[in-house]
Amino acid sequence: MGALLEAVAENSGYVDLELLAPDDSHQRMRMALQESSTKLILSWHNFKNTPSREELVGRMALMQDMGADIGKIITTAQSHQDVLRVLQLQEVAEQLGFPLIAFCMGRLGVISRVATCDLGGYMTYCAVSDEEATAPGQLSVTVLREIYSLMGA
Repeated sequence: MGALLEAVAENSGYVDLELLAPDDSHQRMRMALQESSTKLILSWHNFKNTPSREELVGRMALMQDMGADIGKIITTAQSHQDVLRVLQLQEVAEQLGFPLIAFCMGRLGVISRVATCDLGGYMTYCAVSDEEATAPGQLSVTVLREIYSLMGA
């Protein structure tokens, strides 16, 4: 938590706090953000699967209720239906006027990492290099740029 609070004190662009972090962490972050221009990303990760649409929308609503400037929902895709369910969250986020980062991890989730921004997602995440990937299915900057270039973006 100390590094995040230091980033806020330095007016970093963003800090990413886990939605399910202890209440005292959220309280300390809210206090620190009062004196800063830093934007708060509240994130939720599921490293096993992708829950129902209702649960995902509920997580997004909780993020908004807890004062997130941007929400982040990352799940693990077990099927193409999981990928579609996560990408469809952008439609709900747009209706709510809530910036959302949403994609899936794993081999099946790679396409969601590429497509999310074209479908209304706030941003995607990539690694500096293939060796430095921190999540299953995470692309390197070089690979993501090449894909976007091939897409004409």
